[in-house]
Amino acid sequence: MRVIPIASESLGTRGLSLFILSEDQNILIDPSVSLAPFRNGYPPHIQEIAASYLSRHYIMKFWELATIIIQTHYHADHYSLSIDRPYEFTNKAIANTLYSHPKKKILAKDPTKNINFNQKKRAFWLWKRNGIPLFVADGNTFVFGRTRIVFSAALPHGKLHSKQGWVVAVLISDSYESVLISSDIVGPGSDIALKFINENPADLIIIDGPSTYHPKQTTKDTERAFERLMAVNDIENVIIDHHLLRDLEWKTILKDHSISREKITLASLLDVPPFCLESKRSLLYNQTPLDSLFHSRFQSYDKEIINKIRRVAKALPHKLKMDNLFKEVFERSKTKFIL
Repeated sequence: MRVIPIASESLGTRGLSLFILSEDQNILIDPSVSLAPFRNGYPPHIQEIAASYLSRHYIMKFWELATIIIQTHYHADHYSLSIDRPYEFTNKAIANTLYSHPKKKILAKDPTKNINFNQKKRAFWLWKRNGIPLFVADGNTFVFGRTRIVFSAALPHGKLHSKQGWVVAVLISDSYESVLISSDIVGPGSDIALKFINENPADLIIIDGPSTYHPKQTTKDTERAFERLMAVNDIENVIIDHHLLRDLEWKTILKDHSISREKITLASLLDVPPFCLESKRSLLYNQTPLDSLFHSRFQSYDKEIINKIRRVAKALPHKLKMDNLFKEVFERSKTKFIL
């Protein structure tokens, strides 16, 4: 089994988008990417926009090869909305492409149960579509050939009764290996999320980590989340990314909680160092200021600005690695899969 990260904080954006090559399936998880509209008083820096551009590029490239799409919930950093989102390089046409292929199965969070108002509205657009194979994920198990996909029941997006709503975690296994992806459990922020992880052992566990950067995350919530994290049965097999890496001090926070492994982020799966950009936004602006018209020109799709973003994207640490991985997957898919 191969796990290829496409969008995540250790790759410069918000997201937890992954491409999983099992023994006989190509699985795309949460095909979206996002940027914080403001952080430390600044809109996204060109470095972040370039990382978003690159993530969107690979989401669409790997989507072409996907046989299954998994949608763990409907927040914009996981779910491509059917509206114009310039910083995420998406719009209605992109969303239509991602979620309308009649031969790609979509396993998605239940749009009617354990879902808050905002996510329910967003989910409605997906679930009202006709002619595509859509399946409720929550608490269900699916078997496609030699690939088994087990979903948790709805888990809180953080602690119990979180206003952020619910998500589903997922365990994917084939004849040889298994991987568990937590989605947004924020820590784990609840005992039921920890229970699902420990009751479904996996060779690799990907957890989003506590939201220590968030002003509403209390010290008590953070410490309790780390207690649960350290109670994961196979802690040595855990990758931590997403929410925790929005904190500038994420490495120190991990060390303070006795987690000091060097290769612990999704970037390490690509053998590149993590480059967390959102938490460094002030520093990025100090190092490379943007002129006052940059964002208005970008939002009007000024060709000069878009070309500049493309040049920055080409220089990102994982660009060459991702190009090579896509070629490998493409060659394998030509021989093994027929959509």
